[in-house]
Amino acid sequence: MKINGFEITHDGKQTVTVLKGGVQPELFEQEVAAARVLLSRFHTSRPGSVWGCDGIGYGIQQQRGVVRICKSGVGPVIFKHGLAKEGYE
Repeated sequence: MKINGFEITHDGKQTVTVLKGGVQPELFEQEVAAARVLLSRFHTSRPGSVWGCDGIGYGIQQQRGVVRICKSGVGPVIFKHGLAKEGYE
């Protein structure tokens, strides 16, 4: 599923991944913020965390022009609810 240029996937268990490539260095922080906003639409149904664009991962992704952030604790039903909030079914 693509929303605002981000590919959004669910692993079928509990993890949502938001991915966008070809990000220009001057827009990187803006795109990271946009990815985090998208992930916020998916509430956790069990304990989880957000990772992928922090610490060392941040610098590596910035160099490569890729934003990839994951959120665990999101079951398949909750994932579908989050898509519905964005106007997707």
